[in-house]
Amino acid sequence: MDLFITQVSAEPRIAVADVRAEVETPVGVLRLDCVVDGEDVAENVPTRARTVGKNATLTSWRTQTVRADLLLVDLPPRRPSGPRIAGTVAAMWRLAAWRDLLTLQFDCRWVATLAGSSIGSSSSAGLEAHGWETETTKVVIGTEDRGSLIARAASADGFPARLTNLAPRTVQHVPNGLRLLLPPLARHEQCQIQFVVAWADKPDDDASFLAVQRDPAELLEAAHVL
Repeated sequence: MDLFITQVSAEPRIAVADVRAEVETPVGVLRLDCVVDGEDVAENVPTRARTVGKNATLTSWRTQTVRADLLLVDLPPRRPSGPRIAGTVAAMWRLAAWRDLLTLQFDCRWVATLAGSSIGSSSSAGLEAHGWETETTKVVIGTEDRGSLIARAASADGFPARLTNLAPRTVQHVPNGLRLLLPPLARHEQCQIQFVVAWADKPDDDASFLAVQRDPAELLEAAHVL
């Protein structure tokens, strides 16, 4: 059973040996970690992978503790900042627990030390973001802020309704990326989190930060899934 229900039938499969839980940018690779009770699920060989429509892939892992699906989708540019953005990729995890889980950690982090510098973090309504830049390129990672996650839990949208008391440090800015730490999940409960990565040629003003502020429904619509 998929955690993303696609509207497209008979999607082409992808060889699992060719799949990586990564986002490639012009200045380096960002790794997507899904660590459950100390095990990084994404380091295992996927159970299967397939394309979804023209601009997305869906990769699935099944372990003894969870089933986890990772949706990667290339997002179209936004107006008016679109012309200044060279690329935007969204990564959305959906995870379902086979048993009670104690710790859940999701990272979007640089695999290697970036040949550039951090330009700091940015917080706004619904968004936590962090940026880096090289001589020619600016890259920003964004995710939903604690308030947005709590609001989704309150409406049982991708989270159990009981998880409305998330800790203040649910979203963390770490030296090489962003991290989400979620409270324990009970057996059969599910969660959904996302990272959005955007890059642009310098200078881009605040276009990259604006490009990563995306509603989850917008990402699902772009990938043509429900």
